[in-house]
Amino acid sequence: MKSITSKIAAVIISLLVISFAAISAVSYYTAESKVVELVSQTQDQILSDIKATTDSFFEDYLEVAKKLASDIETTPNYDDSYMEKTKTQKDNASSLVSYVFYGRESDGHFFQSDGTRMTPADNYDPRTRGWYKAAKSANGAIYTEPYIAATYNALVVSFAAPVNKNGNFAGALGLDLKIDTLSKKILEMGKTT
Repeated sequence: MKSITSKIAAVIISLLVISFAAISAVSYYTAESKVVELVSQTQDQILSDIKATTDSFFEDYLEVAKKLASDIETTPNYDDSYMEKTKTQKDNASSLVSYVFYGRESDGHFFQSDGTRMTPADNYDPRTRGWYKAAKSANGAIYTEPYIAATYNALVVSFAAPVNKNGNFAGALGLDLKIDTLSKKILEMGKTT
């Protein structure tokens, strides 16, 4: 009798162990798939938030470039007026803006907010630069891919907009954001959240 009871107990215990193992495996795989799904949703949301913030940032600086270009449109056509205007615009701009500059179409003169003036005779013609060409071609505000700025040898993103006087293209206004300054700002923002 004992051997039948022992065999029945062993079978029941074996069935319980198998049932427990099956339930545990199903629970594990269900939980795993839910965790993977939640992590995936969270990653998607983070990427969506980053894209929205980045798009907003770029749109804001495109608007700044348009506003500064419209300020140049009303500036008297004198070198000193352009120089003073770029300095004032830089002083009033965000701390992320490294330089504000204007390139004139008629003669290739270049005016930068730090007081730099250059002409094609100085081996710098803004009309040959990517930011200038892109703003002229688009006939609207643009931003560039990061590049090394020729005038001060730093990695920057430029925002530029065309300047029109009397309905004609007169030049392009640009502003530079140094990548290292932008990176520091992003890291600071990350520390505060």
